[in-house]
Amino acid sequence: MQIGKKRMKKIPVVIRHIYSKLVIIVGFGIFYFEDLGELGKFFRTIVGADSTGLIGIQDKIALTNNIYLLIVSVICTFPIIEGIKKLTGKSFAGRTAASSAAAVSSAALLLISSILLVDATTNPFLYFRF
Repeated sequence: MQIGKKRMKKIPVVIRHIYSKLVIIVGFGIFYFEDLGELGKFFRTIVGADSTGLIGIQDKIALTNNIYLLIVSVICTFPIIEGIKKLTGKSFAGRTAASSAAAVSSAALLLISSILLVDATTNPFLYFRF
């Protein structure tokens, strides 16, 4: 069954958002793992069918250490700037404020990401492996 644009527009936005995130996670798994056994373990872990369950002790520690990143990531997945632009209306001052906020937040996220990449011990770039 193929999902086209017309059918997708009939589905509620929340369901479409969850669907897109699932497609991204599955796509990441397919591109990341070189061994089919590891890919199968990844998919079993996603649904909680692995021997460690849905979340292990290392995952709990990583979650507690990086909860602020998770919160910011979830917030940034939503169209915040477009919502602010709609709220400000068509006034020049409102558009200027929204554009300035977008530029400042983008620069801040770039700076924070760069700082966190310097501190990381693993390579975050998926295609570096190919």
